[in-house]
Amino acid sequence: MRRVVAVALVAAAVVGGTAGQAEAWPWSHRVTISGQFVNHWTVSDPGHCGVNGDGTVTATFTNKKAIHTFVTRERGYPRWLLVGLYFGQSTFLPRQPTNASITTVDNTSATNPYPGEACEPVDKSHCGTKKLRKASLALQGLDASRLRFELVSSDFRNSSICAMGSVYRFADVDFFGHKTPQLPISMPSFRSFKRKHSLTVTGTSHDVKSFPDLDGTVTNDVTRTVTVTFTKR
Repeated sequence: MRRVVAVALVAAAVVGGTAGQAEAWPWSHRVTISGQFVNHWTVSDPGHCGVNGDGTVTATFTNKKAIHTFVTRERGYPRWLLVGLYFGQSTFLPRQPTNASITTVDNTSATNPYPGEACEPVDKSHCGTKKLRKASLALQGLDASRLRFELVSSDFRNSSICAMGSVYRFADVDFFGHKTPQLPISMPSFRSFKRKHSLTVTGTSHDVKSFPDLDGTVTNDVTRTVTVTFTKR
């Protein structure tokens, strides 16, 4: 509730109580966002005709249209705050439309047949590049020194039925944990930020985890990157 009040107070201060009118907003910055999610996964199954090998899932994204925001800090609580409009009302910067795609590559094969037997080949006909379904970009303050970013989308398996390891979203809580599955982005001091006409910041993470999968093991080697550029209006 306190953070909602903070947004309302910022809105009133910026637009003199007319926050519902988008044309009245003196936005402080224009924002561009781009990045990718890459999972280089491997699977090992020693069983009869078990699937073994590796593959890659790559999701890429950019903002679909111009993003305008008012960047400030919450008074009494040192958190970055990005203000935007949602149906004409001031709020935290809402999710932004994106051009996002997912590319899947499967290099696996079924191995360990019985003598004189051939294993059924792995179906890879649905691999390739597809549009990532129901995707949007979410950017907001995390604390006094960081923003947090997420590529929000439906389960990756809704966009492609190719094999893809066992990480199915950019901020998959089963892989990254429930505390902060979003990608943190380090920011400079607020004073330094206000002085710069243009500022580019980058957030990255690299995680490797293995999970059991029937009689085998799937290892996911995930790298996430996002680049955000703020330009004064």
